[in-house]
Amino acid sequence: MARHPPVAAARGLTAISFAACLWGATCAADVALAESAGDVSKASNAPGGADWGGLQDASGGESGETLVLPEVVALGDGPANASSPALKSSAPSNAALNEPTSFVTPIVRAEGDSATPAALAARAPGVMVRDQGFNQPTSISLRGASSEQVTVMLDGLPLNGLAGGGFDLGSLPAPFVERLSVARGANGARYGAGTLGGAVDVEFIEPKAGERRLFGELGYGSFLSFDGSLGAALGWTRTALLVSAHARSSRGDYPFLYDPKPLVTGNALVERRRENNESRRLGLLTRLSHRGRARFELLLEADGGIRGVPGAVQAPTLTSEQRDARVNLVGKVSGEAFGLEMEGKLGARLGWLNWAPDRGVDEPWQREHLAFGEFTARRFFDWHALEVSARLGHEGLSGASHGVHDRLRASLFASDEIELGPATIHPALRGEFVGARFGLSPKLGLSLEVVDGVELRGNVGRSFRPPSFGELYLEQGSISPNPDLEPETALFADLGVEVQRSPVAQTPLHLRGAAAGFVTRYGEVILYELNAPMRIKPFNLGRALVWGGEFEVEAALTLPLATLRLNGAYTLSFSRNQSGDERYGGRELPFHPRHRAVGRFEAEIWRLNAFAAVEFQGRQQINRSNTDAIDARTRCDFGLAALLHRPSGLTLSAEVKNAFNARGQDLYGYPHSGRAIHLTLGLDADFTRRKDPP
Repeated sequence: MARHPPVAAARGLTAISFAACLWGATCAADVALAESAGDVSKASNAPGGADWGGLQDASGGESGETLVLPEVVALGDGPANASSPALKSSAPSNAALNEPTSFVTPIVRAEGDSATPAALAARAPGVMVRDQGFNQPTSISLRGASSEQVTVMLDGLPLNGLAGGGFDLGSLPAPFVERLSVARGANGARYGAGTLGGAVDVEFIEPKAGERRLFGELGYGSFLSFDGSLGAALGWTRTALLVSAHARSSRGDYPFLYDPKPLVTGNALVERRRENNESRRLGLLTRLSHRGRARFELLLEADGGIRGVPGAVQAPTLTSEQRDARVNLVGKVSGEAFGLEMEGKLGARLGWLNWAPDRGVDEPWQREHLAFGEFTARRFFDWHALEVSARLGHEGLSGASHGVHDRLRASLFASDEIELGPATIHPALRGEFVGARFGLSPKLGLSLEVVDGVELRGNVGRSFRPPSFGELYLEQGSISPNPDLEPETALFADLGVEVQRSPVAQTPLHLRGAAAGFVTRYGEVILYELNAPMRIKPFNLGRALVWGGEFEVEAALTLPLATLRLNGAYTLSFSRNQSGDERYGGRELPFHPRHRAVGRFEAEIWRLNAFAAVEFQGRQQINRSNTDAIDARTRCDFGLAALLHRPSGLTLSAEVKNAFNARGQDLYGYPHSGRAIHLTLGLDADFTRRKDPP
């Protein structure tokens, strides 16, 4: 692909047929246009090289003019100042390269930042955190889509569980997440079935050439919470290695406000302490890469733990326990041959889950597996770039409560990125089989560069999500399965503007901002409904409409004595139930707050780094009849970090979370914790830096 941001207005899904015709026409016309081109188009900036179409070099060019090549950012080597979060976020992320017309927000984890991957993703617009309480699963929704409709990727490997429910971002090792990107919209063409609301792409630390670095953290916080990590990054001329391990535990016995008479209004609340909420987790991460005539990469990530399942406030489960573990393995080889940039990838995931209603009772384990192979080929021309890929995989889930189930997944993908002066057209199409179900996921993106650093962007697309194994087959407790479920679908469009200004010597200001409107129509929405006394069952409940606007700004100013950074995002979202049921038609969808805003200000002065953050989430309904709701909430965090010893990178940081002790409940009656304090002692010994001259 041409690997740079483009955008304009999308008119309709019928443009995909136009895109298919363009693919054939652009190949036939490529040679003629290359000969008549007087300059190098933007598509030639693509990493991996370009076909220069017979253009001569400066020493013997036919035009006699010097050919000046634009600067190319090598993703593997990173920006010049890798320690700057502003520069890291301005460097194109994997998601931004894959979706050059989409609205993508990269979030960089700064040194000393104790935020979980879910908390990092929550800094982007369009995101709502589905939080079930301290030490409990934390997932996110995008543009009103459920957690199951958001794809979480780790180096191309989907992490969403096969039983459904969305991926628990809180289980990823936060200290080793260098950056994650939030791509919004029904991008099933790029990421495959299930991406109805968007995707989160997680990027772990990758050692640089010549790097010798030892890093780690040791933390303590409220509710007897401990966490620690230790890692080493080693880089040679062509080989890089990252090895790391992490552990954390918490008693999780925070106080919360309890209503002993929930059906009586005006009665006094009493304070209780959360029980059966302890947790312990261990994990490791290894990444190996080698650059030669081809590039080889291997990533191994493993994590496992045990935690209590405390239940809702009004229905506590004081003896329930959950054990889980996972292993992710991704291998990749890439290089150039026959004028193509090619990449082969193999990935596998194994997962185990054990839920016991009574601690100590031996319950059977639920097991899941996923394996896939993918081959991608790209060809870069003067004014467009073609990409095709084929993917074949197998997934399975087995458990005593639902038996053994598996299915094949196979897909073909094609896209082009066509440069027409200041405009870019980005058509893409994926056809995918998931078991016996087949779906098409087309997308068309357009961009228009108005002036330098200002782009209009627009996208239109469709995606689908087949029912999960859990929705189809899981029978446990009060849950009944429904093997007759049909896939969910989403048809979306967005339109907006993105502005970016890179720092220069005279004005060292980095600025990026975006504003966009979006609309998504969901079809065959899957929701659990009461089916019999005390039993619920998933059903396809018709259509729903979600629309609104997203706004974000990111600024960084480097002064002689300080660096200042500001991030902010706001989402305005409306939703309507269009199922046709008179009881619910026209009402708001549950768990869709109308307003959500986040802001974060950081100041780095000498050896000190301070931040203040605020998060506001508006009132939201919790049932389809709109008879009950969760009140709005505001949370503020503050932190201060001090570099104690520069050669060893020894840092002491303190963070106050939920500083004003805002308390409440979310989702299914899980209470939020109040004020908490977290202390961290960090180590970042860069032995490469010691060799530099003073």
